[in-house]
Amino acid sequence: QFQQLGTIQLASFINPEGLIHEGETLYSPTDASGTPLLSNPGDQGLGLLRQSFLEASNTEPVKELIDLIKTQRNVELNSQVVQASDQLLQLVSNLRRF
Repeated sequence: QFQQLGTIQLASFINPEGLIHEGETLYSPTDASGTPLLSNPGDQGLGLLRQSFLEASNTEPVKELIDLIKTQRNVELNSQVVQASDQLLQLVSNLRRF
């Protein structure tokens, strides 16, 4: 059963170049950008929102894959450091017994 709970609004700015770039897709308004003008998707030249769609401009599959490989290598290296540390502790523990 379909039930509309609300409407997501989109914001536009008089001077989008005045926004502060905070991260990958995060921007903050400034005095230079002006105040946000809120409208429903599709109104006043704003884009549409579609369920189950991925905005291609916000994703870079190659970069994401490279980041995933780097993260995996870091996890492997950290695991090796923990194993080496554990071996050293066992060695020290065994030396105390003699």
